[in-house]
Amino acid sequence: MKKILSISLAALMMLAAVSCKKDETSQNSFVLDGVSYAVTAEIGQHLLDFGSYELFFTLSNGNCFFITCNSSYDGKVIDLTKKTDPNNGSWSISGRIEEAQIQINGSGEYSTGRFESGTLQVKKGNEGEGTIDFSIILKGGKVISNSDNKEHTIEVKFNGPVKLVAGFE
Repeated sequence: MKKILSISLAALMMLAAVSCKKDETSQNSFVLDGVSYAVTAEIGQHLLDFGSYELFFTLSNGNCFFITCNSSYDGKVIDLTKKTDPNNGSWSISGRIEEAQIQINGSGEYSTGRFESGTLQVKKGNEGEGTIDFSIILKGGKVISNSDNKEHTIEVKFNGPVKLVAGFE
């Protein structure tokens, strides 16, 4: 009886350890100042036809943000602190978190804001029926908000299908 109880207890502990393990690969998220939001994404066909990615993200709290970049950056790591190379086209990141009253704008042209640190990588994958697979990673982002003039941290991790839409208003 002791053996059965010991084996049952060991099996229960192993099951608990496995069930508590996070699946980091499936979590698509936007993190602002340490607060994480789940995200869904869409891409505008109108700019895709001209060689640009305009990705629109909806956060789990209803807020949204954009990441836009020229397709020449596909798969490359963009240093968000560097000015845009005119030969590669531009990139920008913008959004607003209403409850925190924070507005983020950053671009490689420095016209709308400048990141103090961070990298961005956008990689287009396979195309499906009405979707395109994308891998988007923004790491170590620090930017001064246009609304409160304070530094904020931003991270994005997205990997999966992005819904193809006609365009955004």
